[in-house]
Parts: sequence; structure tokens; C-alpha cells
Amino acid sequence: MLNTADDDGHISMYLCVQLQHLVTDVTCVQLMDLFHTHQQQQQPVTSSQQLRSAAAEAAYQRKAEQLLSDENCFKLMLVSCCCYLQHFTFTVTVR
Repeated sequence: MLNTADDDGHISMYLCVQLQHLVTDVTCVQLMDLFHTHQQQQQPVTSSQQLRSAAAEAAYQRKAEQLLSDENCFKLMLVSCCCYLQHFTFTVTVR
């Protein structure tokens, strides 16, 4: 028989450890700073600005990848259309 109180305690402890890592790890903090900077620079895109917007997105991705170059990480991309999951990509990078 499972003791859900113990399971909930372990889950809560695991979540606290993960949150502590997110707010104190140098790479995580740098990624959040990069994200906030990128979000502040974003503007509504018209069709004539799409190429420039794509270049800005590519530059943002390159900077994020540089920050993560020493990390063992994975990337999830979810693209939805009309509330249905349309595309799922899972890539694992091991260094």
C-alpha cells in the first residue's frame, strides 16, 4: 500500500530542490536575464519585418545555446494549432 503523504512529501522536497536550483544556478539566472532582455526588445511583427524578426530569434537562440554549451540539457519544442498538439521535437544533448 502506498503512503500518499510520504509521496507528497518527496514530491514537494524535489520541487523545492529544483526551484532552488533555478533561482541560484548561474546559467539559469543568465538564461532568465537573456529571456527578459529578448522579451523587452520584441515588437509586433508586420510581414515586412518577418526577416528581421527571424534573424533576431536566431541570434537569441545562438546566445542561449552558448550559455548552455557546458550543460547536459534537452530541448522540447511544442507547436500547437487550434489547441491541438501539432508537432513535438525532443533532442537530448550529452557532452
